[in-house]
Amino acid sequence: MSEVSEHRDEILTLLRRSPGEYVSGRFLAESLDLKRESIYHTISQLRQFGYGIESDRRLGYRYRTAPDLLIASEIREGLKTKLFAKRIVSYRTLGSTNEVAKQLADSGAPEGTLIVAEEQTKGRGRLGRSWHSPPKCGLYFTLILRPPIPPAKAPALSICAALAVVDSLGELFGIQLSTKWPNDVLINRKKVCGILTELVTRGNGVDSVIVGVGMNVNNRREDFPKDLRKTATSLAVELGEEVSRLGVLKRFLLEFERDYLQFSKSGLAPFRNHYRECSVGLGRSVKIRCGGKLLSGIAEDIDEEGSLILKKGRRRLFLPGGEITHFENSF
Repeated sequence: MSEVSEHRDEILTLLRRSPGEYVSGRFLAESLDLKRESIYHTISQLRQFGYGIESDRRLGYRYRTAPDLLIASEIREGLKTKLFAKRIVSYRTLGSTNEVAKQLADSGAPEGTLIVAEEQTKGRGRLGRSWHSPPKCGLYFTLILRPPIPPAKAPALSICAALAVVDSLGELFGIQLSTKWPNDVLINRKKVCGILTELVTRGNGVDSVIVGVGMNVNNRREDFPKDLRKTATSLAVELGEEVSRLGVLKRFLLEFERDYLQFSKSGLAPFRNHYRECSVGLGRSVKIRCGGKLLSGIAEDIDEEGSLILKKGRRRLFLPGGEITHFENSF
């Protein structure tokens, strides 16, 4: 587990405050209480990451360009959220962002804390599945939330997060996306994003809700394992070009924060119509794997807790979780 150096972020912040101008090594060292040698080595590391930083023996260092790198200083740059990502913990390589988020939440990390990794070695999806998380291709991140809601309503945050993905990507790229209950986002009926929400309770209430997002951004078709190529896709595959992961992350954070604050006050009710419009399964005959059983019926609607309402003849079942394995005109 390799956390990105805090000093790199601080040096980048100081360089950015003087756009197009040189900043002396002495000033950087004195501002951060570091040795000049440490500044030199940190600048060298930043160049290795892809930053364009010019140097002059007399004048110091000048910031020019940044790579599409998921570190705190890059995420904060221009981010206009009020709650999310005020604390950012970034890693080059990590087992699972959700696991670190749970540890931080248990230690009292503030609401809105963002954990992000360039690569996950033990990325997890729902139902115990792994999430393919290669380096520098996708977005793998988790938010720590502490909503003032009863535990039964917490799973509905997966639906809010999925809609925020649909809306943010639609606005950025003008593409049409759809949702598949409970937590998948699709483009052309192939999965581009999955959401894993985990609830941590304390007594009878919610201590935290851990919302993990895995999104395929710049993956090439050949980057996917062969068994996923028919069911998974990426933004780059669908758009025909690579896109800024930072841009996608920042737009999502802004969109999801707005939806989360509304959800905290009003629940899922304001989002249900939008979800119905985006869903590829509602209103169709479906088969659902739930609790080791395979159920079939009409996916009629979702309720205000995010449960799927499955109509079986004259009966209606309310399913808080599960997986749609087949529906009419299935992919």
